[in-house]
Amino acid sequence: MAAGMVDAQSKLAWAKGHLELLNEEIDRFANSNPYTLTREDGLDRHILRFRLLDVPAPICLIAGDAIYNMRAALDQLVWSLARLKGNPPKRTAFPIVDGPTLTKPKFDSFNRSVVDVPAEAICEIDALQPYHRGAAYKTHPLWRLDEICNLDKHRRIPANGSRSVLNFPNLTAEDRASGSVTIEASDEGFVMSVPVALKHKLDFHNRMALAVDFGGDVSGISENFQGLMQIYKFIAEGVLPRFARFFT
Repeated sequence: MAAGMVDAQSKLAWAKGHLELLNEEIDRFANSNPYTLTREDGLDRHILRFRLLDVPAPICLIAGDAIYNMRAALDQLVWSLARLKGNPPKRTAFPIVDGPTLTKPKFDSFNRSVVDVPAEAICEIDALQPYHRGAAYKTHPLWRLDEICNLDKHRRIPANGSRSVLNFPNLTAEDRASGSVTIEASDEGFVMSVPVALKHKLDFHNRMALAVDFGGDVSGISENFQGLMQIYKFIAEGVLPRFARFFT
């Protein structure tokens, strides 16, 4: 490892540790039967009401720590690049420029962030910018990281178990197609019903699959664990290695 990369690599390693812990906590939450469920017989139908519990606050906080450290790894990389000139940099940051075009204000902000960074390294930083994807800039890992990191700076990242999968082994495709099963979904969960004589069709396995989304409200950004891992791998494999040569 190049000496000048130590701080950035250390920050990224710390982020990885938080991501591993985050995965463990999400699994623990999913395996704790994180829902409320009620069943009742009506006049002619059996009704099942299901609602996921709120995602525990520590999961949100761990996600925020992982996100912050990924962003900090990039900033510390640019600081180290600017430090190559000998003087401690004052106002450096890894610029992340969105799209679909590079305007003059964005160009000026980019340049202010990379003062004293070697010209070749600036070219590498520019090549990594989301604006190069045009209208698809929001798919870029760095834009996604910057957006959710800014969210975390101002408030706790909201999270919800927005996708849950319950396995109803007795419920067949024919049952669903017949119209005997009704499903009504809402932000609070869902309500299913079947004729009372078929209520055994709504027996399900206790173990469920659960995905936790971070963001997803008025913030305009939503990432699940797999998305955060994708961002981490992009930095670890697609960003930091491009700059090692500047420190040899």
